[in-house]
Amino acid sequence: MQKPQKLSKLEEVFRKKKEHNHKYKDKINEATLAYQNFATEVKNQIASHDENYSKLTTQLSKHREVNQRESTGARRSSGYLKMTLAC
Repeated sequence: MQKPQKLSKLEEVFRKKKEHNHKYKDKINEATLAYQNFATEVKNQIASHDENYSKLTTQLSKHREVNQRESTGARRSSGYLKMTLAC
């Protein structure tokens, strides 16, 4: 093979490898973008769950307080505490 032919073949191989690398670079960029979008969505969902959990625990605490007050009030009105204290 003559030098110009070798050089031409080498240039062709180099060009093909370069195209191949660009294709994979684009695919990697797409995958990276998809991963970043997914990660952002997961973070948003976690924040939402944290907020909802906080609201739920606040509501449960309020409900527990109301139940305790109602329970204490019912015992007082039924004379439970009076009978207990008299013994």
